[in-house]
Amino acid sequence: MLPRCAQIISFLRRDAERKDELIESLKGTIKQQRDMFAEQRTHEAAEQTAAMEEMENGMRSDFMDMQERLEAAEDEQRTLRDYKDKKATYDANLAESERQRLDEEDGHREAMEAMERKFFEEKAKLQKVKLNKLQQENLFF
Repeated sequence: MLPRCAQIISFLRRDAERKDELIESLKGTIKQQRDMFAEQRTHEAAEQTAAMEEMENGMRSDFMDMQERLEAAEDEQRTLRDYKDKKATYDANLAESERQRLDEEDGHREAMEAMERKFFEEKAKLQKVKLNKLQQENLFF
């Protein structure tokens, strides 16, 4: 019976060694897989971080562009509002200037007509004086 027991013990030892080797092999495989998964997670995290940074940069750029466009629109709106506020004043000033120009034009025309009238009256007076002188001279001759 002893040889049979020795065979069984020997078999069980070999089986235990084989199982220990299998366990060590599986532990190695698990460690390799853990390392591979850790590396893969690190790689994926780096890719996600890069993608997020790229997206943030794009969004920041878009935001800045939109902010510049908004500021330009606000400036244009402010300019238009200022123009609308000042337009009534400009129109009133223009109407006043036009009225003054017409008044001055009328004044100049009246002054010109008065000078022409005075000129013609003076001319007629001088002609009359000359005619009287000529008539008096003709009487003496």
